[in-house]
Amino acid sequence: MDLMDLGDIYKGNNATEKLVNKFGYANGLAAGLNSDVNRGIAGTESDLAERRRIYGDNKPIPRKIKGFCDIVCDQLKDLFVILLCIAAVVSLAVGVLESGWEEGWLDGVSILVAVTIITVVNTVNEWKQKQKF
Repeated sequence: MDLMDLGDIYKGNNATEKLVNKFGYANGLAAGLNSDVNRGIAGTESDLAERRRIYGDNKPIPRKIKGFCDIVCDQLKDLFVILLCIAAVVSLAVGVLESGWEEGWLDGVSILVAVTIITVVNTVNEWKQKQKF
C-alpha cells in the first residue's frame, strides 16, 4: 500500500465505504500498512526508514505567505475597484474639459482617494488575517 492508495480513500464521498471495501476496515488497513491495531508499528530504524521512503516525512507542507504587494495587486483586480478607477478617469477628463484644471480635477481625484483608502484598508485587514495563520 502506498500514498496513492491512502489518498484514494478520501477522494470524493463515502470514505468509510471505500475503507471497508478496499481494506476490510481497520484490521485490513493496519495489515496493509504493516501495522497492528493493538501494538502499532514496529518502530525499528529499518522500519521507520522504509516508512519514510514509502510515505514521506510526517511534516506539514510549508505554505507560501502572500506579501503585502501581492495582496494590493489582488485588491486592485476587484471588479468594483476597476469600475471606480474607470469612473475616476472619466470624471477627471470630463471635469477638466468642462471646468479646467482649477476646479475640474476635484471629482476624479476624490474618487481615486476613495479607491486608495478602500484598497489600503482591505489590504491591511487581509494581511493581518494572513499573519495570524
